[in-house]
Amino acid sequence: MERVSEGSGVGVKGKIFIKVDKEQYAPGDLLTGSVFITIAEPIHCKELVVIVNGRESVSWDEGEPSTTIPFEKELLHHKIPLCSSSSSYEPGDYEYQFTYHLPSALPASFNVENMYHGPLERVRVDIRYTATAWLTAEGASVSYLAAAQPFVVYVPAAALAPERPIDGMVSENLRFLCCFNRGTCRVKAQVASNIHTAGEALQLHFQVDNSASQSSTSAINVELIEEITLMDVGNCTGMKIPTIISTQAFPGVPAGIRTESQVVMLALAQPSGPSGASRDVPLRATTTSQHFTSSHFVRITCKPFACQSITLE
Repeated sequence: MERVSEGSGVGVKGKIFIKVDKEQYAPGDLLTGSVFITIAEPIHCKELVVIVNGRESVSWDEGEPSTTIPFEKELLHHKIPLCSSSSSYEPGDYEYQFTYHLPSALPASFNVENMYHGPLERVRVDIRYTATAWLTAEGASVSYLAAAQPFVVYVPAAALAPERPIDGMVSENLRFLCCFNRGTCRVKAQVASNIHTAGEALQLHFQVDNSASQSSTSAINVELIEEITLMDVGNCTGMKIPTIISTQAFPGVPAGIRTESQVVMLALAQPSGPSGASRDVPLRATTTSQHFTSSHFVRITCKPFACQSITLE
C-alpha cells in the first residue's frame, strides 16, 4: 500500500511530500519511493536528500521524584542525494524517485509502552524506521522543507531458525504442606512447530498424569506470555519483563487419574485497546536488538491441593 506524508518547512514558500511504495519491507529488500516538491518562488537549493533512518530506544521511569532512564542506538542512517548541490528551482512542481537496499541484518520494527516491573515504571521499548526528505535552501537564515514517512521492517519466517517441534515435560514429587509425600504429578506438552506467524493460532497438546498422586489438582491454567529481556542497560541488564497475553483455565484432575491429551488453541494476537473498544491485533514479532530481546512462550500451571504448584514452560 502506498503511503504519502506531507511535510513542513521554515523560510521556503512551498510544500514537500514523501511516499514509500510499500508499508512493510524485509531486511535486504529494495526500499523504493518518491519525493514531490511544490515551489512557490525561486530558490537556490543547497541540498535535496532522502535520509533512511532506523533507531532503537529503551527507557523507563524510576525513583521518586520520577527520573527517566533512556538508552538509544542508531541502527541505520543512510543519505540518498536526489539532485546536485546548488541547484536552482523556479516555481512549479518537481518529482524524484529514490531506491535503497536495506541492510540484511536489521531487527524487526517493535513498539510496546507502559510496562511495569519491580522498580521500573512505564517501560517503553521501540524500534522504528523512517524515510525523511530534506530540501535545504541557501540563505543567511535557516530555510528548509522536510517530510518524514515511517515504514515497517519485518523478518520473514524463512530467515528464522530451522523449524522443529517442541516437547516439554515436568515431574514433581508432591509434598502436602511442604512435609508429607503425596506422590508424583507429571505434566507433558507438545507444539508441532517452534515458528508461527502473528495473527494465526498456536495449537498446543497437553496432558496431566496424576495417577501416582494422592492430591487432586484444583485447576490448570495455560498462559501465552511475551517476555522482554533488557540488554546492555547498566544495572538492569538481564532483567526480564513478562506480560501475560492470554489465559485459558481448565478443570483440575482428581488424584489417581491421568487425563487424555487436551488441545488448546492460542490466538497469537493481543487486545489493541480497552476490552470491547477495539479488535485484537497480531502479536509483536520475536526480536533481538542491542538493548533488548523479545520472545514468546506458553506456561502451564497445575495447583495440587495444599502442595506446591507445578509449572511447565
